[in-house]
Amino acid sequence: MKSKHLLVVLCCTLGLIFAAACGDDDDNNNNSGSGKLCSAIMCEADADCDAKIYKGGCDTAKKVCVQCKKDTHCDTKIFKGGCNTTLNICAMCKKDADCKVSSVNIMTGKCDSNTGFCIKCTADKDCTFTGSTYKFCGSSNYCVICKKDSDCKSGQTCTKGACVGSTSSGCATDADCKTPLKCKDKKCVCASAADCTTAYGTSKGIKKWECK
Repeated sequence: MKSKHLLVVLCCTLGLIFAAACGDDDDNNNNSGSGKLCSAIMCEADADCDAKIYKGGCDTAKKVCVQCKKDTHCDTKIFKGGCNTTLNICAMCKKDADCKVSSVNIMTGKCDSNTGFCIKCTADKDCTFTGSTYKFCGSSNYCVICKKDSDCKSGQTCTKGACVGSTSSGCATDADCKTPLKCKDKKCVCASAADCTTAYGTSKGIKKWECK
């Protein structure tokens, strides 16, 4: 039961680290190019965040909920690396020894000290652990999903080792955008925050939208 709980926590946390490293996908944060674009606001105050998941509350500068801001926000039985205050996520490790449970490797079994995750590697085969979505050992010696655009699905680009939606050709005509957004310079642009809300809606993870 403990191992199942650990796997769930690790999966959730890995999602957070890639979000932090790569940014939101195009549906949630179209904030490049000319014209006004939709930008998601996750929070404006700590009360907007689920305290069970985001014990660090709201990063009001970035308007996103964060997992931690200090070590005490992390369960040290699972996250032996405490809080990575650069990414505001709970880290799995500080050293290789933290990446083993009863002599069984967690992921690669080696600690990447930059991220605090057990994804350090020396060869691609290190990244093929059970349940892994990684395929390669990257140039910085930690596991990545891709090394080049051709490693990703059509329409995606390889950015910092992860496959993300392409921002170079978001649309060709208005029909390619969610109503009522319009296509301008290959980007789906908005005229107001209301346009963004109509197009993308809100959810538990998005408080509201800005058009800027």
